[in-house]
Order: sequence, then C-alpha cells, then structure tokens
Amino acid sequence: MPSATSSIPTPPEPTPTPGPRSVWWFSDGKPGHVSQVRGLVNALRTLGHFDLIEFDCARGAPAATRRRAERAARGGRTAPPLIVGAGRRTHRAMRAAGRKTRGLTVVLMNPVWPTGHRKRGFDLYVVPEHDAVSPAADVIQTVGALNPLTADGAHDPSRGVMLVGGPSRRYRWDGNATLDRLRTVVGRSGTITRWAATSSRRTPAAAESALATLGAAVTFTPAAETPRGWVADALADAGTAWVTEDSVSMVFEALTAGCRVGLLPLPRVPGLGERFLGWGPNRVTAGVHRLVERGLVTRYDDWAAGAALTRPDPPLAEAQRVAECVWDRWRARA
Repeated sequence: MPSATSSIPTPPEPTPTPGPRSVWWFSDGKPGHVSQVRGLVNALRTLGHFDLIEFDCARGAPAATRRRAERAARGGRTAPPLIVGAGRRTHRAMRAAGRKTRGLTVVLMNPVWPTGHRKRGFDLYVVPEHDAVSPAADVIQTVGALNPLTADGAHDPSRGVMLVGGPSRRYRWDGNATLDRLRTVVGRSGTITRWAATSSRRTPAAAESALATLGAAVTFTPAAETPRGWVADALADAGTAWVTEDSVSMVFEALTAGCRVGLLPLPRVPGLGERFLGWGPNRVTAGVHRLVERGLVTRYDDWAAGAALTRPDPPLAEAQRVAECVWDRWRARA
C-alpha cells in the first residue's frame, strides 16, 4: 500500500556539526521504520527548534556510520543530542553515538529478545502495546506504531476512502467476498458520494481490476500509480475510511487522521501456537481485537447489522504523546 510519508531529509555534507540542540536520526530506509520515526520527529518540531541530522544505515557498512557519528560527536556540540531510530541495522551506531555524546537514545522497538532476555544500551523504548511488553521506566507503550499523520484535515462527510490490502502470512485473500462487501458499503453509504480507493503491493492483479469496476462514485488508483503522500491526503479529505484487516498500519493511520474507520474482514491464518498449542490469536490480530473492544473501529458485520461508524474522540495522537515524554527526558539530560 502506498506510503503516507515524505522522504527522509538529505543529510548535509560534509559530516555535520550538531547545533545547540540536534536530533540525530539513524535510518535503515525501510518505509515502515521511516514512517514511525518521521511521526516522532514531526511531533517534536511542535515542541521546540532543533537541527535534524540523518545518519543513513541503509547505505554502506554500519561501522562507517558509527565512525561518522563519532566524528560529529567531536564537533561543536553544546548540548547532548536526541538520538532516535528504528530497525535493527541502526542499533550499533545509535549505541555508539549515545556513548560518545551522552545523548538520549530512543529506539522504536520491542526491548526483549524472543527468549525474554532484556536488551541493553538504550534510554527509552517506544513499543506498541500489542507487543505485550511489561511496563517499565524505560518503556513507552503506544496504541499501534507511530505515524506522521494528524487530525487536522477537512474530513468532508461526503468523501470516503477504501484501503485494500492482500494476502499475507497472517491473512488469506478472499477477493469475491471483499468486493461484495465494498459494493454494499458504496450502496448503503448514502451520505458519501465520492470514494477514493487504492490497493497495496500485495493486492492480486485480478482484485485490482475488479476494484476499478465498483461504480462511478469510486475513483480507483492502483498502489503502483499513487504519488507519495496519496494516503495521507485522502485520509485528510475523507470523513470515513474502510480498511482491510490485514492492513494494520493503515488502520492506525486512519484513526490518527481522525476518520471513522470500518474494518473489512479477511480469513485469518492461525499461527502454529493456535493450531498445536491452544494459544490465542497472534499479537497483531489481538491488537485489532482491542481496537474493536474500545470502539475505535467498527467491524463490517456489525455495521451491516446496523452499528454506526464513530469518529475516534479524541483521535489517536500517539506520536505527540510520545514526543512530549521524550522532550521532557531530553531537557533533563541537557
């Protein structure tokens, strides 16, 4: 599915010298990780001024990135930087930068190995609550992963968005049922006269062809043809969003944008623990269930039976909440 984020800022050359206050962004270039850190950085900008410096861990060896960070640390630093990142490829360079600068290190990840052993070396961990990490002084739990959207859009009640995913390791694809449900949504949402729809990289080609036939009220743009920022703009314009259950990040983006969110079901693939050990649903599926229980999203079957889609009140603003917590810790470190 198209990203709702803008590109990573181009780092200044030669090796940058941090200003009085600087945020060092260690990036592995993966869209999901970029989106999370971008959300935090954007929210931090509402709290105060800082220079943003990127260290690209996607290109070149991690050791080279660490050396570049160490050279920057020997520059004209007057305050410890805030060091943020997501993705395992960034971790060694972030830890090295933190040691050299006394900067506050914030990593967006689960701090526990699968074996249950605690990871060390970072000051704060930003963790979605569906990871089921025990509360701790160095853990900030969030409702879903962070993203850069806000609820400042127009949210025209006559406009809607359809975000359609595809098969994944957690969900199977049922194209006929999904298309039938979308046709019902269009037919029964009388106040919504214009729909913008898109697919994802996982959507089968046959399903994309069918999405283009939903009717005159629906403008379908395949994922491969959407410009950068398409999803963010569509969610800002629309009052309602329907999202397939597999597209978890899009569900949280729609909630953060302030839309009423309907959830389109897909057949779930039971994990090995469910099939052989009697465990409950996987952590991501369980997180979606919690959204339903809290009334933040409405399942298609409940809507078809008469339940109304409700706008989250207040909209999710997890990036802002985390930014305020991080900012306070950073000021204490200076």
